[in-house]
Amino acid sequence: MKAKRCTIGWRGALACTLLVCLTAGAADMRAKLRTLHLDNVRFEDKPLAEAFRELRRVSRRLDRDGEGLNFVYLFAPRYREAHLGAPVTLQLRDIPLEEVIRYLCMAYGLEYRVETWAILISDGTRPLPGLETRVYPIRAGVLDASRTRRRARAIDNWDEADGDDNN
Repeated sequence: MKAKRCTIGWRGALACTLLVCLTAGAADMRAKLRTLHLDNVRFEDKPLAEAFRELRRVSRRLDRDGEGLNFVYLFAPRYREAHLGAPVTLQLRDIPLEEVIRYLCMAYGLEYRVETWAILISDGTRPLPGLETRVYPIRAGVLDASRTRRRARAIDNWDEADGDDNN
């Protein structure tokens, strides 16, 4: 049985290249979040916006490149002041920066996503980009594993019986 070739046009190759580049950029940012380690984090009744500003300053100081982190807030306008002005009390020791961000977001019901150039923080009223939900109607039994295996074997047998040696 000969392997069949699959070609990807220039558009497909461009899309794959962009996907790899964007994924690599986000992976670099995530690695930075894990390597920036804080000895002591202490916020006492500090507004959430000020806590994130402090994390940005600390990340810039600890980062070898001196770039630090960028935070982008995706809050509904009517809730923006309520979220950013919420008082934060938090004490942590010897912790990666990513965990500090995760705990802050968890405490206030916020979501975050690591992007190539920034960390997006959302209150849930605006979904974070990148995830898309799609629903496909399927007939009952389509995902039956034994039926799928029988069909795959039948297709393999058909290819061998066909004797077609096209490249």
